[in-house]
Amino acid sequence: MKRFIQGEHPGQSTLFPESLDDHVSDTNPVRIVDVLVDELDLVNLGFDGAVPAEAGRPAYHPEVLLKMKICSPLLAASLKPPTTVTLDNVQTAVDAQRHLIVDHEVTNVGSDRDQLSSMAKQACEAIASDSLSVVADRGYFKSEKILACHNADFTAYVPKPMTSAAKADGRFNNDAFIYDEAKNQYVCADVLNRLPTQRASEIVELLPHRWTPV
Repeated sequence: MKRFIQGEHPGQSTLFPESLDDHVSDTNPVRIVDVLVDELDLVNLGFDGAVPAEAGRPAYHPEVLLKMKICSPLLAASLKPPTTVTLDNVQTAVDAQRHLIVDHEVTNVGSDRDQLSSMAKQACEAIASDSLSVVADRGYFKSEKILACHNADFTAYVPKPMTSAAKADGRFNNDAFIYDEAKNQYVCADVLNRLPTQRASEIVELLPHRWTPV
């Protein structure tokens, strides 16, 4: 399967167990799925992506995705009480300049919101630095953790989550407005971008309300 993302072969040797194939019993239904899908001609069956693109990032082979799709219900059916499933959340700290993982942490906490300051501290210790600039996505936004970073002399850059329902209701979010200090009022940034190409009458229609800070 050239030009596709390659996973580990079931027979690939590891330390414990010897191979991934050792995890699957001979009577497990997934073995039937594995053989069945291998016999399918996905190109003639019209599966998208069965013929890999010549350029760009490699994709997963549709054969692999089809096996996962079929096996998922089988896995769900096999997970009966008192079976306990643990979902691990792997946190990694990456050096943005060298693109290297400097530290990692595995936790069973599903949310990233409590991980910002602890991972920043671990990364700082790993690179033996007194200060650190931390960049994370919205999933890490939590005021207490950002404050903890500040107190530890870390500069955190984390965008605030977009929790407003305004966009879904057809209204502008708060971040769509820019404060004009001279006029002591807020102006919609989208309107400002249209000013050079639209008439004044059209601009007025785009601004049905004027927002004044309290």
